[in-house]
Amino acid sequence: VNFRSNCPGSLEFKMPESVPRKDYQLRFKICTVHLAHESTLFCISVNSAAVCEVPVLYTVGEWMYTNPATIGLGGGDTISITRKSIDNVQFWGLALRELVLEST
Repeated sequence: VNFRSNCPGSLEFKMPESVPRKDYQLRFKICTVHLAHESTLFCISVNSAAVCEVPVLYTVGEWMYTNPATIGLGGGDTISITRKSIDNVQFWGLALRELVLEST
């Protein structure tokens, strides 16, 4: 997924019913090319309730994983991911290659 410059952008994923309800570690594999990305967050909501924020790292144009965040979810839940700027810093383009959920 490519997030455009000057546009917050958001994604939604509905979890399959077969996913067990428990805590997961959530990470993103991203590529960024501008130092200002360190003033950006991914805001994570589950079923419209805010659960955490994940800092977007400056990856120097390489694919890297964000630090993990723990979220609770299960089958049928909807995960929403919205990009947020800290201190109204300009949004720069970034690429998101993977969303990884690992059981805790």
